[in-house]
Amino acid sequence: VTLDVGSQSGVTSDMTVVNGDGLVGRVIEAGPRTSTVLLAVDGTSAVGARLESTRKIGVVKGGALPGGPEAEMTYELFDMETPVDPGDRVVTLGSHEGAPFVPGVPIGSVEEVEVSPGALSRIASVTPSVDFASLDLVGVVVAGPAEDPRDSVLPPEPDPEEDDR
Repeated sequence: VTLDVGSQSGVTSDMTVVNGDGLVGRVIEAGPRTSTVLLAVDGTSAVGARLESTRKIGVVKGGALPGGPEAEMTYELFDMETPVDPGDRVVTLGSHEGAPFVPGVPIGSVEEVEVSPGALSRIASVTPSVDFASLDLVGVVVAGPAEDPRDSVLPPEPDPEEDDR
């Protein structure tokens, strides 16, 4: 994806790109007036991530090509003992300095957990927070937060009673 901002606006490679719903991707190249973004759902994308509830870390990988029928992601959790359930939210692990992603940005929710006997990690399919089929307005985070925002950028969890109405 190409954005209409670049190095003249302070954009550089490895900056986080978001919209109002969560993580869109990261800048991979910045020219003077434009920049190129690798979408989080791209098959070559990998994002350090953690579960919101347990803070257990892993990596979210994209699996869909842009323009595909549905955006798909997988979350590889490094700790086999950590419980992972459908609906668990996944956010960027990030760091304040040196990492391509700022911490605490919503990535998506666990849809299904795959159990593979003998595997060294657990894999879960993730439904992205962002609707990649209708991207419009995005923002580039040009400076990370001074302190870890924890989960302050996460929207509140959906109320199950409201869904029943």
